[in-house]
Amino acid sequence: MKAGILCPISALPSSYGVGDFGKNAYRFVDQLKKSDIKIWQILPLNPLAYGNSPYQPYSSYAGDELYIDLEDLVKDGLLEKRELKTFNKQAETVEYEAVSYKELKELFPLKAKGGKRDGKSQNK
Repeated sequence: MKAGILCPISALPSSYGVGDFGKNAYRFVDQLKKSDIKIWQILPLNPLAYGNSPYQPYSSYAGDELYIDLEDLVKDGLLEKRELKTFNKQAETVEYEAVSYKELKELFPLKAKGGKRDGKSQNK
């Protein structure tokens, strides 16, 4: 018999307001494996629209930037730790209203092409 669970990525713990594909997602998968749960169903990953519903997206083709692990971007040199704003220090609830796209876009000062930031290449 196969057991499964429904848990949206956004419901995972995160210091940045909304769960992402970072270390807590990996921990969750490890816990599923220990519990012999074989199926993890997630909700759509498109940009949320009216009522923060994944079923009324702005685009059915795009992935939502909210699910990018910001700490991985720090490790890759694309962001600096001081640029990250902690939205939810207890990391127990999803705070969609606190995580606005305006603030998110301010975290991504990279130019669209070439991985450049302030005229300098991020390639090492």
